[in-house]
Amino acid sequence: MAKTEFTAPPLDPDPDLLLLFLRHKAARTAIAVNFGRYLDIQPPSYGSTKPSLRIVTMTALAQLEQRIRSGRLRLRLPSGAVHCFGSDKPEAEWIVRTPHALEKIARDPELRLGEAYVDGDWDAGEHGLLPLLEVLLLNFPLERAHGLQRIPQLVRQWLRQGNRLAESRHHALHHYGRDDELFQYFLDPEMHYSCAYFTEPGISLEQAQRAKCRHIMNKLLLQPGQRVLDIGCGWGGLACHLAEQAEVHVTGLTLADNQLHGAVERARRRGLTRKTRFLLEDYRRHQGRYDRIVSVGMFEHVGLPNYRRYFETIKRQLAPDGVALIHTIGCFTDTGGANPWLEKYIFPGSDCPLLSDIHRAIEAAGLISADI
Repeated sequence: MAKTEFTAPPLDPDPDLLLLFLRHKAARTAIAVNFGRYLDIQPPSYGSTKPSLRIVTMTALAQLEQRIRSGRLRLRLPSGAVHCFGSDKPEAEWIVRTPHALEKIARDPELRLGEAYVDGDWDAGEHGLLPLLEVLLLNFPLERAHGLQRIPQLVRQWLRQGNRLAESRHHALHHYGRDDELFQYFLDPEMHYSCAYFTEPGISLEQAQRAKCRHIMNKLLLQPGQRVLDIGCGWGGLACHLAEQAEVHVTGLTLADNQLHGAVERARRRGLTRKTRFLLEDYRRHQGRYDRIVSVGMFEHVGLPNYRRYFETIKRQLAPDGVALIHTIGCFTDTGGANPWLEKYIFPGSDCPLLSDIHRAIEAAGLISADI
């Protein structure tokens, strides 16, 4: 039986109704989708703080009508009503499947937007999820905190990213300690986890990961026989590459048992047992002296409160004329810590650091930034 599509008339919300809604803290705007920039109005001292579904929906529509200026968004509600916002490219569709989806998101957009998607409360339409997120991010950009606004963010970061020794082990196992079969679905055969280096368009993931290893090896200026420490070695792909191609001895550190076993087995298969050593150990407890230190995609797990200690540890373990190469995924805007959904379900205790925060820790540790 064919479905009849109903397109709602242009939005003209009642001002008094919107004002009533805005007085309620519990009903923050439903679609503040950069995973987290929303209205935070104190509720009145009278009546219920729970808004009706109609108010939530109207406020969400008003927000989208006001904010969508880049791209085009087509919103389909459970009632069958369809609303269109913006124009031009990219085009995206947002299908709200359950009546309470917007209300659920409104309670805590940063966390519940992702949870509502996982629960099937909303979905992307024919254009897919990526264009939808692109449209929402374009129109709800990150807002940098300044001055006193940073204080609550910094407090949350320090509480969430303390990453004491036991916590770091728990966080590592939460993500990396899952069955290797999961990671084999989306990693290259050598199980390199972090950013590949696409030197030219069209090359495979495996080629791009090998290019990254070559790039890192060249930057480290390795000499045969040197001792190298790999902090956060993963499944040992980079360590084996450096040991094999540069004829150095590499010690790799990880906190996940399956990664340790995978790295040891990889070295055994490639005949690198004598040139590599893999340990289940936190970088803060490791003792050693190295000509070179490398860390790829691990610094995101260090946590802001530990930045200085991290670089002090590197200085302690590095030879006087040694070189350290630290690779991390960074950000240009102070977001006040990781998105709560990502932190809860994917990477607990992690964050993408600011270069300014990294620099302060490097200088405090007495190291020199020679190349960025």
